[in-house]
Parts: sequence; structure tokens; C-alpha cells
Amino acid sequence: MSRVVFISHYGSLYGANQSLLTFIEHSTMSKADMIVIVPELGAFTDKLTEIGVQFIHQLFSPNIYRAHQGLFRRHWNGVKKLRWLFKLYIILKKLKPVLIYSNSSILYYGFFLSKLLGIPHIWHLREFGALDFKIYPDFGLNFQRYLLSKNTFNIAISRSISKYYKLNEHNSKIIYNGVSTSAEFAETYKEKSFDKPLTFGVVGAIMPYKGQLQIVEAFHQFLVTKGVKENTLYLIGLSVGDYVDEISAYIKNNNLEKNIIIIGHVKERAQIYRKFDVLINGAKNEGFGRTTVEAMSYGIVPIGYNHSGITETIAHKVNGILFDSFDILPAILIHIDQNRAALQALQKNIKANFNPDFLTENYCAKLDHIINKNIKSLILQGT
Repeated sequence: MSRVVFISHYGSLYGANQSLLTFIEHSTMSKADMIVIVPELGAFTDKLTEIGVQFIHQLFSPNIYRAHQGLFRRHWNGVKKLRWLFKLYIILKKLKPVLIYSNSSILYYGFFLSKLLGIPHIWHLREFGALDFKIYPDFGLNFQRYLLSKNTFNIAISRSISKYYKLNEHNSKIIYNGVSTSAEFAETYKEKSFDKPLTFGVVGAIMPYKGQLQIVEAFHQFLVTKGVKENTLYLIGLSVGDYVDEISAYIKNNNLEKNIIIIGHVKERAQIYRKFDVLINGAKNEGFGRTTVEAMSYGIVPIGYNHSGITETIAHKVNGILFDSFDILPAILIHIDQNRAALQALQKNIKANFNPDFLTENYCAKLDHIINKNIKSLILQGT
């Protein structure tokens, strides 16, 4: 049995785990050969049970620290995580896997376990950490970059992520997330007439780096400039911390309750993307921009911040619009509101120029190839 152990850093079903689940469901690997280790239970583990994939619930802490922690404390906390490494080693020693796959940049365990067990380790890098979530790798970024240089194989979800971690071509590859199969894209992509007041949406966890407050302010200015409060902006996603309270206060203070609607997490993608015409992604440091590509697969025109992974999903004025600062966002909203034909042309270009690298079958085929290649390499070493 060519057993592969996947390590995930949480139990919910958002970005990283959604991408891992996509691979698990569409991989050519037997599900009997897959085991997932998670530190908590949630929607992700519920789905694994549903599709018949074994998982092990083992508590461990991610290999990160917060900026406010002092030097001694952060290093001491990093050292204390050796206890989790030992617990995971006991588990993997019994499982006897042929490969370990870490599903996040904030996990070191897979790297060291692979060295202890003498098997390959694939490290899937999906987030910047410091630039987006304000978290930092244990013992510093240079230490993590050193581990990556010595790792069996690394996967980055975008060129921006690859550049940030200074990955080497000899043991790394860029593989964009697959968000839709060809069949799903043919079914979900719908063209719109845009003959009604435009509706806008922001999808993703409501947290500062996503820029929802700045988008709300820009949308407010758009309404003021237009002079008619006929448009709607939906904020869809899980609220993280008290950031949403700040946004809610702004909405209330400016009497925007009928125009800006905050919705919690919505499970079904179709329910999300049927609500609006245009997606706005205000995250400056987005590793890939999964929701941007998801929206495009439904025929939603994207507007995104001209930085990092978003620039790899949106081609400016071809299949969407990029903006360099929130100051010009109101003018962009006015422009597309007044130029529906141009908006419709962008939508048509989404279908004509949809990147095949964003298709699930291509994403999974590339991951399958890398996993199988490393397993075969291990087998050859043992012969």
C-alpha cells in the first residue's frame, strides 16, 4: 500500500482545505491510501468521513508566532512544539507512509518527520503569513526559506508566493488552485444582461487584510457621486475579530443599511455568486485569489487590487479590472455602472480566456504527477 499522509492545520472547510479536498476527491490515488491528520474537527473532517477518507485527530500548534511576542518567548514557544513533533512521529511510525504532504506554509512538522522517516515531503505553500495574516514562521522567515531549500519538493499556488519564499526551480513548481471542472464551468458560467442596477459582492473572511472597510467606504462614495442609492453591496464571509463591528458602525452612521448587507459564511458556492454581478477583491496581499476565480467561473466580472496573486488571475481590461489604490475605486465603479457594454465585453472575455490552469482536472493531474514521481523515486532508492 502506497500510503500518503496529508497534514492540515485546521478542521474547517475554507481556502486551503477546500483545495486539498478538491484534490482528494478528484485524484487518481485510491482513497484507501490517503490519511489526513488534523488538529481539530470541523466541516473538513465531516466531508472526509462522507467520502470515505480516513483522518486522525491529533492536537498540534502551527509553527507560527505573533508580532507582539518577544524574541525569547517566540523562540521558546517554537522549541516547545517539539512535543507535537514527537506525537506525530509516533503516529507516522505506525502508519508507515511513503510520502508526507503538508497543506500549508505554517507547518514545519512534515519537513522534520520526512527526515526522521527517510521519506519524501511535499510542502504546499498557500499564504504569505506575515503580509496577509500578520503571523510569522517560528525562528524567522530565513529559517523557513532554508528548510524549503532542503525540502524534497515545494508547491506554490502562485508566482507571487514562489517569489516571496525564494523557491528554487530544482525542487519547486507553481500550481494554481483548481476551482472548477470543465463540466462545472460549462454549467455555472452564465452571461447577464446587466439591465438592472448593478449589485456588487465581496467574498471571504471579513478581516483587515481583505480590505472590506475600504471597499465599503469606496462604495459609499460611489453612491454619493451617483446621487441615487439603488445599488447593493454584499459582504459574504465569516467575521474574524471585531473588524466587522467597525464596518457595521460605518454602515449605520452613514445610513447604508439597505445598500450594504453583511452576510455570514455561506456554504454553497452557487448561493454566493448568484447574488451579485461584480466581485470586488480588496486584498493587497492575496496568495492566489480563489474567490476571484470562483466568481469568474460563474460569469461574475472581478475587480481586484493590482498586487500579488490577483494580478495572476485578472488581466486588466481583458477579463476584469485592476486598481492601484482604494482612492480610485469609486471612479471605477462609476465607469462600469455607466458603461454596461464594456462590462458585458469583460464578462464574455472571462469565458473566452478562462485559464485552463484553474480547472480542477489540470490542477489534480499536476499534483498526482508530483506525488507519484516522488513515491517512485523512493521505491527506486530502496531497490
